Amino acid sequence: MIGTRRALVPLYISYQRTLPVMVLLSGASVAAIGGVKFLPALAAAWALLALSRGLLRVASAAVVMDEAGETDARRGAASGVYLAGLDLGKIVGPLVGGVGAGAVGLRPTFLAASIAFPVTYFALAALVARQQRHLHSADGREPAREAA
Repeated sequence: MIGTRRALVPLYISYQRTLPVMVLLSGASVAAIGGVKFLPALAAAWALLALSRGLLRVASAAVVMDEAGETDARRGAASGVYLAGLDLGKIVGPLVGGVGAGAVGLRPTFLAASIAFPVTYFALAALVARQQRHLHSADGREPAREAA
């Protein structure tokens, strides 16, 4: 059915729109991993985490490249900062998780991570959106909102 007007699978999915969904799915799967004891449910939670984090990685990298600009130098610099942030997370994440698990236990640590990741993402996304509106306004102030 792909290729017809009534396709079961959309041919194009906006990667910008997948980011919030994948962040929420990732948070839900981390919470489930920390709270389930039934092996099939744990396997499903891990599979959901793998899917959401994989799509999240690809979509976020695409956003970085789109926002970096047209020159190779800007894209290279943006890619370097993006990948350095991912590497930093691989270093700091296990340290913070281990300290949290030792201090409060595994389940509360997983629950805290499942909440902290989406909250951080949405807070930073709102901040970036606000700064972009400010930068793109003609006079440097936030654009006036149109009456509904």
